[in-house]
Amino acid sequence: MINYINRIISKIKMKNRKLGKTAKGFVKKTDECFVLVHTGNKPIPKYINDTIDQIKLFNSCQIILVCSKRNEKSIDKVRKNADVVYIEDIPVSYKHKQYIKDMVMNGFALYTTERFFVLEEAIETLGLEKVVHLENDNLVYTNVHKYFKDLSTNNDNLVLTRHNNSQCIGGIMYIPTAGSLSKYTEYLVRSCSDRYLNDMDSLSGFAKQYGVDYAPVVTTGYCHLYEFISAEGIKFDSSYDINAFSGEKSNRVIFDAAALGQYIGGIDKIHDKGDTRGFINQNCLYNPSNFNLVWEIEDGLFVLFVLDGEEKYRVMNLHIHSKQLSKYRSDNKDLLGNIMQNEYSDLIADK
Repeated sequence: MINYINRIISKIKMKNRKLGKTAKGFVKKTDECFVLVHTGNKPIPKYINDTIDQIKLFNSCQIILVCSKRNEKSIDKVRKNADVVYIEDIPVSYKHKQYIKDMVMNGFALYTTERFFVLEEAIETLGLEKVVHLENDNLVYTNVHKYFKDLSTNNDNLVLTRHNNSQCIGGIMYIPTAGSLSKYTEYLVRSCSDRYLNDMDSLSGFAKQYGVDYAPVVTTGYCHLYEFISAEGIKFDSSYDINAFSGEKSNRVIFDAAALGQYIGGIDKIHDKGDTRGFINQNCLYNPSNFNLVWEIEDGLFVLFVLDGEEKYRVMNLHIHSKQLSKYRSDNKDLLGNIMQNEYSDLIADK
């Protein structure tokens, strides 16, 4: 019954989607861009402003938020730093309708997966390319486009972060063209509509079957020192290339799928109301507590590195699962103090 009701609600929303070639008033300003999406029924979280502000500290390209018109009253601050495009102004695709027709998911899993159809429709309608898509609780610590372009082997491949044998995390991903995302949404319609499969599982299934490029999540040295095994005892199963974790094109950078941000910032209070900094994700195949982390200051901004012997790997982003994004902004002068309060002194090298 719940699934049936969700399908009806989604179909009603789709009837309000206008037909047209461009969203009203939108102007493409840069070749590269960031796109954030909010599809749920809840208000847009205030921490999205931290996400956007942090992007602007290191990037000059266009930032776009795609959301519903019902969120209009809660995005005044967002408008100062990002372009807002309403979902209702973007034509709905036929395959999106097909997915809704057959879907069996509900709640959070529904919205996190359906966002990829909205994202694809926005990219096509607005004529976007070279898109970095962020979940709204991520902070970036550099110009990530430069590194994503190096990791992308062709214009057809998504660039994803792998978490374990069965999951890729969509917290940060690179979408060269609308066509590269189209392959994934077609996979969702064809293979996932009638199964309860969250976005992490479906991204992984797609990656194994059709191929993607992976952003490194550990250093080269980590691969030599530690086994890829989760805290639950699950081992790497070779159903995909081990280079998914740290490939030859790592360029001395690492991305955070989720585990590193959970370790540094803790987990969402809805799961544990206590101080959970130092949290170890139980099903992640690598352990961020084995990272030698150091915060440094560049041009007055805090940036994070992982030390690997004599080499430093720059951390591209942190997935702040705790939703306390303001604490880990690069312009937060209390950043080191916030971390030290929990006595994780090993996170910071002496200066």
